[in-house]
Amino acid sequence: MEKQKQFGKKVCNENGLKRSIYGQAEAGDRLKDEDITGLVIRAQSGEKGAVDELSRAAAQRLMPYIYRLTLNYDAAEDILQETLLHMVKSLDDLKEPGSFWCWIFRTAYGKAQHYFRDRDRQKSISTDSFRRGWERCHDSAVTGYNYVIRKELAEIVVATVNKLNVNQRTVLALRCYEDMSYSQIGQVMNCKEMAARIMFYRAKMILKRDLVRRGFGKEHLLLALGLFGAITAKTEAASATTYVTASVLDVGMAAVLLSTVVSRGCAIMASLAALFSYLVTTHSFYYAVGFGILSVYVMFWLWFANLYSE
Repeated sequence: MEKQKQFGKKVCNENGLKRSIYGQAEAGDRLKDEDITGLVIRAQSGEKGAVDELSRAAAQRLMPYIYRLTLNYDAAEDILQETLLHMVKSLDDLKEPGSFWCWIFRTAYGKAQHYFRDRDRQKSISTDSFRRGWERCHDSAVTGYNYVIRKELAEIVVATVNKLNVNQRTVLALRCYEDMSYSQIGQVMNCKEMAARIMFYRAKMILKRDLVRRGFGKEHLLLALGLFGAITAKTEAASATTYVTASVLDVGMAAVLLSTVVSRGCAIMASLAALFSYLVTTHSFYYAVGFGILSVYVMFWLWFANLYSE
């Protein structure tokens, strides 16, 4: 069914969803990086007030990030608490106070990976959390058919994100809602920048395919990501101001090519192997040698592509 292309300008309003108990600051009150660096230095020197303030600032930013990974509010709060406890115990180990955010996000990412070791948990969407998020997020001025379409789009993007693995969810959350560069994402995930680009590209393509399959156009990807960010935001104010720009989705041509080579190269190698086996069994020696050389050539480029995507 053809979907309506215009949904209105406003993504969210401020209908209430209970705030997290961790951190009461609104999104607009997020501390600047230099302020965070100063807090880290003061906290490392033993100032208790600085530790408390740093914990609140970290919780404010981490809670929506972790929730976007788990899609389960209770699990997100448990992981957040573990992350904050680790922060307090290990803060002295942070050698560069200016790298606090990469460090704390890497800690939360590790905790989330531990949570996802139970594969069944990847399917545990909290329907109550989604309902409350949607009630807060939808524009009360949008009614009738437009309301139905917008809600369907929100349901699609949440269900699709639930299909992604923890790495794809992480790169999506950090890139779209934490405004991190691919280099910073690589530091959080302990991988190369190109690997972060490729993971983001693959997550983006999965979202696009699901939207198209359900009758939406690729142009609705930004709106879908904006809705997902708003539904999973921590506070009403953060929900109302959540949006995703087109520039965020750019991964670069090299990442697109490498992703294509790796994904299609496996199928090509399987076909070449089958053909090589056939030629050998039919005693076509020279053809077999030729295809053997071609196979080595393809394997080299697959190795080269994987070298820069690990």
